[in-house]
Amino acid sequence: MRLVVWTAGVSHGIHCLTFKHVASHDLIGKSFVKTVDCGRYVDTCMLYEGLYPIRDSYMGTLEEPDYWPYYDGGCGPKIPIEDLPRLLVKNYRDTPDYQPPHSVRISWFKRCGHRNVSMHAYNVKNDSTYEIHRLARFSMYPYGNVTWKWDEDLVGQLQCDVKKESAAVCFENSNSTELWLDCGISYRVYICEGELCNQALGRSVVLVVTGLAFVFHDWSVR
Repeated sequence: MRLVVWTAGVSHGIHCLTFKHVASHDLIGKSFVKTVDCGRYVDTCMLYEGLYPIRDSYMGTLEEPDYWPYYDGGCGPKIPIEDLPRLLVKNYRDTPDYQPPHSVRISWFKRCGHRNVSMHAYNVKNDSTYEIHRLARFSMYPYGNVTWKWDEDLVGQLQCDVKKESAAVCFENSNSTELWLDCGISYRVYICEGELCNQALGRSVVLVVTGLAFVFHDWSVR
């Protein structure tokens, strides 16, 4: 059964899957099925692919590989995609910090807490990159450190440690639909159009760890 969390006081628009720290894109829409009504003007969903050091993984292992992708997802910005600022690149060689198709700009957020940020989001369907401005919560990582501040502690706020659940399962079973990302983690951000599109988007995204050329953009100052 699919769990739908309705947002009061808004016109119901498209729905998106909302999830946090899912270890495999194959699980999106299967084991993790919570959806949210995104409200007026939202016609896109988002997928955030973070590259995490396994040695710091909450309830993880010390085995290889040293890094592993985890996925976060939710609604897109409250503006139609046709009105989003689009990054226009006529020649990849003329823009050294832009990577051609099958690779995406890397966004990295230094500061934690609840704040507005900017990021670049790649649309696989039309090979376009958009500049996104949005509000998000950023948790300290690795999770489960009792010294983290309350507004920087995903596990503490959702009581995942008390429930003895992984961050992904804990978020799935909670009433939270807020966008949670992690500070200090490198993200590749994807955007798509249409109902529950970030379920299929998860299967179309492949993270190539070996030989990946990272281009870091610290959006913390935005």
